[in-house]
Amino acid sequence: MLPHLIAAGDVVGLAAVAEDRKAPEVSRLGALEALARIPREAAVAPLLAVAKDDDEDEAVRKAAWRAVRRHRRAQARAEVQR
Repeated sequence: MLPHLIAAGDVVGLAAVAEDRKAPEVSRLGALEALARIPREAAVAPLLAVAKDDDEDEAVRKAAWRAVRRHRRAQARAEVQR
């Protein structure tokens, strides 16, 4: 399922996986990474939601913050190339 969501660039679907605490951690981390690579501003909100959730597992929160930084760097590079 995750590869399909990634291929489609489905922000809503990837966000659902990233925020689902019942999902395997590897799936959640994959969803966070995929969201970081989607060059749309809508992908940042779910990353920030996971990163700022104090009830979230620390490793997942850290991964979300790293994903936010990767997303912002990618957006900055895209702006420079325009």
